[in-house]
Amino acid sequence: MLDRDIARLAAELVRAQKQEGDPKHETESTYRAECESLPVLLRTAGLTRAVTYLKAKGAERNTLYEHLQAQLQSLGIYTKDRKLDLIELVTSPAGGVRMYQHYSSLAMRIAYWHKRMAQALLNKREPTKEAPKP
Repeated sequence: MLDRDIARLAAELVRAQKQEGDPKHETESTYRAECESLPVLLRTAGLTRAVTYLKAKGAERNTLYEHLQAQLQSLGIYTKDRKLDLIELVTSPAGGVRMYQHYSSLAMRIAYWHKRMAQALLNKREPTKEAPKP
């Protein structure tokens, strides 16, 4: 049930990257590459570092950060009756190690589904065409 809900929302969010009129649109290949690298980033850097890295990419390139945040909100994770602030959530001492591990586990599941949906629904980067050699 949990994976199905995550996969459904992942498909919606990934498909939105194909809509060029969307102000949050990134090129398909850029978003796909970010989705493909997210599980490795989470495994090697951990949730806190991965989230801060995604946020630090800047307003024009933090779509994946917003998608991760939207996924967690859809699962009912909020802080202090406010809209979820992902950095605050992962750096908060409330809940301790167990909650951090739970959030990390959820983030890995989310990353997996975003990676798979991006691979299935988005185009790969177009190979650059080089001029024929004389």
